[in-house]
Amino acid sequence: MGYIGQCRGINLKWIATNITQGSGKVIKEPKLPLKTKTVDENFMVVKNSANLALSHNLSGFHMYGPDLCLIADVLGFNAYVIDFNIIHKSNGNPDESFRRLRKAFIKKYNHAFRGRFMTTTITRYYLSGNWFTAWFYNLQPIKFFVRQYYKAFKPKKLYVLEVKKDA
Repeated sequence: MGYIGQCRGINLKWIATNITQGSGKVIKEPKLPLKTKTVDENFMVVKNSANLALSHNLSGFHMYGPDLCLIADVLGFNAYVIDFNIIHKSNGNPDESFRRLRKAFIKKYNHAFRGRFMTTTITRYYLSGNWFTAWFYNLQPIKFFVRQYYKAFKPKKLYVLEVKKDA
């Protein structure tokens, strides 16, 4: 375990909650703790040894719970909703700030988790969240043609970092 909270999404259909809303309404999942994909920003406990950090290019009040959970998942940790009820003074506020940050979050992680070719000194491979795409692009003939494309259209000089000297 690396990350716990008291409400959020288990999967695309189910959410697990243990919270008292500002209106006084208590929403409590009967079976806790539950492994989850994200936790809400109103209460989080992060194991210090997990060494998690917030994304530097996302800021604001919303979406840092999912940000930390996604980073934790990449690092091999899990998130859980626990049996700890707190009072949240509002019933949620999906305002313009929330919509803007949600859009930025999706854009950031779509880019971060895009499929890509990787090259080390001794191997080449393709990473993808889609098993078929990963299998296809890791076939030797496909990698050969991709390498020929890079050789013809993406010369090494395009990757040279130009350092500006201070005047």
